[in-house]
Amino acid sequence: MNPADQIFEAQEVAIVISVKNQNPAVLSVDFLKYSGIVPDDWQPTKAPIISNNMSQVSFQSGVSLIAEVDKVIFAEAIGAKDTSQVKVAQIARKYIETLPNIDYLTVSINPRGHVVCENGTDAASNYLVGTLLYPGDWQKFGIAPVRTAIQFTYTLERCKMNLTLNEAGLRLSETKNVPIVLFSGNFNYDLAGNTLVSRRANLLQVIENWQVDLKTYIEIVNAILVKQ
Repeated sequence: MNPADQIFEAQEVAIVISVKNQNPAVLSVDFLKYSGIVPDDWQPTKAPIISNNMSQVSFQSGVSLIAEVDKVIFAEAIGAKDTSQVKVAQIARKYIETLPNIDYLTVSINPRGHVVCENGTDAASNYLVGTLLYPGDWQKFGIAPVRTAIQFTYTLERCKMNLTLNEAGLRLSETKNVPIVLFSGNFNYDLAGNTLVSRRANLLQVIENWQVDLKTYIEIVNAILVKQ
C-alpha cells in the first residue's frame, strides 16, 4: 500500500502543558472523579501510578493523564471518533479550572497519526528516503539502507508548528508487524500575560481551539502525501 493512496486521519491527540513546581501526587482516580474532571463511571485500564515525581492514570475511554513536576499531559486515542466525541480538551479545561493556582507556562497541541506501508519491511524507509527526499549517491553509503527522520517547521499566524516524520512499526498481531510512517505534530504556544489569571485565560483559549490545530495538521500531512 502506497502512503499517497491513503486518506490520512489522526489517531491520537495530546495537550501538553508546562507548569512550575506542581505536585504530581495530586493526580489520582479519586481526585479526578470527586473534582468532576472525569465522569464517575470511567474505569481505569490498569492500576494508576502515583508518586511525588510522576503520576499516571489511564481510562478505558481512551483518555490518559500524566502529571510530572514541570508538566501535565492529557492524551486521547481518537481512532474513528468524531471530533465532537473527543473529550481530552474538556478534561484539560476542567483540570485547569479545578487547580487555578498552578503557574501554567506554555501549552502545545500534539496530534499524531500514521500511514501503513505494506510493500516490504523497508517500505516506510523507502518512502521517506526515495519519495520525499531528492535521490542521490548520499543514499548508497553503508551496508544497509539509510534510515531517516524528517522535520518540517511551519510559521503560522497563531504559533509555530513542527511536524516530524519517522519510520516505525505497527504490531497487528503476535506474528504480523507492518511498517508505517509516523506523523507527529506539535503546535507550540507561549502563554501571554504577566499574571496567573491572564495566562490561565490564554491557556483555556488555546485549548478551546484545539480542533483548528488538528484540522491544520491533517491538511498539511495530506498535502505531503499527495505531493507525488
